[in-house]
Amino acid sequence: MKEPLFPSEKVFALLKGKAEAADLYQTAGESYPIVFKAGKIKSAESNLSCGAGLRVIVNGKVGFASTNSPNGLESLITRALKSASFGEKADYAMPPQPQNDFTRPETWFSDVAELSQDYKINAGQKAIAMIAESAPDVNIELEVENSVSSFSIANTSGLSLSGESTAYSFGFNLLSVDSNGLLWISDGNSSAKLDIRDEALIRKSLFLLEKAKKVTATPKPEVILMEPSVVGTLASGFLAAINGKTVLKGVSPLSKRIGETITDSSFSLIEDPLLSGRPGSFPFDDEGTFRSRKALIDRGVLKQFVYDMETASKAGTVSTGNGERSYASLPSPGFSNLLIPPGSIPTRKILRDIKNGIWIHSVLGAGQSNMLAGDFSLNAHLAYRIENGEITGRIKDTMISGNIYETFNRITAISSDVNDSSHHHFPAMAFAGITVTG
Repeated sequence: MKEPLFPSEKVFALLKGKAEAADLYQTAGESYPIVFKAGKIKSAESNLSCGAGLRVIVNGKVGFASTNSPNGLESLITRALKSASFGEKADYAMPPQPQNDFTRPETWFSDVAELSQDYKINAGQKAIAMIAESAPDVNIELEVENSVSSFSIANTSGLSLSGESTAYSFGFNLLSVDSNGLLWISDGNSSAKLDIRDEALIRKSLFLLEKAKKVTATPKPEVILMEPSVVGTLASGFLAAINGKTVLKGVSPLSKRIGETITDSSFSLIEDPLLSGRPGSFPFDDEGTFRSRKALIDRGVLKQFVYDMETASKAGTVSTGNGERSYASLPSPGFSNLLIPPGSIPTRKILRDIKNGIWIHSVLGAGQSNMLAGDFSLNAHLAYRIENGEITGRIKDTMISGNIYETFNRITAISSDVNDSSHHHFPAMAFAGITVTG
């Protein structure tokens, strides 16, 4: 693993007498992707990255600069100090080194860090053979990658923290061309360890491909069953409204609703930065503030907003441990691992109980929705008609629309099956009352 660009002690010594406070955030990473195009190996690469971001407080104002050059320390300090004259007012103090012991979630797995190119090539070729056997006319793009990353955060109050993680990712795109036109089916997953069920992902995509051969009319459904990724698209509206920055701007529809019921009581949204096996899990945020598992929405009730140090100071509160950043940016409120607690019924049972409905696998057009206000208007990229508990064909040119604060009060089922891709652990969910056009 590549070392940080600069020793923090040297940086802070050079800043002495020039800044009231400072912190230095540094990252380094290595990734090794194997890329397949048209079912054959296109490339086997290695990518290295590193960088440092320096935040300073000068005359009560924030300055910032970043670099990815090991020879750029003097320029980094000069630019950070100069930028402070144009910076925001800083009404917060850098956190000190924690005095109590803390538990680190397991995020480093040596078998992922040391994964051979042959392993990834074999995994890709095996997946391609499995797909080609059932769907020989499909164009296949696939990528298998392992990576390692590290970060460190230090400040002039004595804080010094660091962490490292591994990641293994497996993903593919299938392109089918027939009399119904072009059809893209994509899936994949990532984890800190070698626990991705790649064959299950492929079997599901082949099932979707087979069911897409028949195209049927878009119904006026009573229920819409959404895959976890679609649930995540809708839930992003809650995240935008819970973000302390939007609350401070006065544009969050939830700004005055802490303690109020905003969704059905079956729904909760939880942040858990301490999950083992997830890249980036860590008991402190990117500013060095302690963080822990917390309910954002608990059984339908809005519990709290999230803040970094800057937004917390402006809101007259304390940071919730949600300062997120890259080396090239100042911190802002963000989220680590997000969970929606699952229900007790498998997705297949929920589907069998639907008499007249739609099953949506993926959507397009979230950028055209006003998710901050809760309004969504999404194209159903891959969706199927459900009649009497059976999938009877693919539907095309279909759009769903509504408002998440109404939709999440019309939950008819939450699946027990959870997609634990990367930082999101979401189940499939079924809703009533969503407008469908097509």
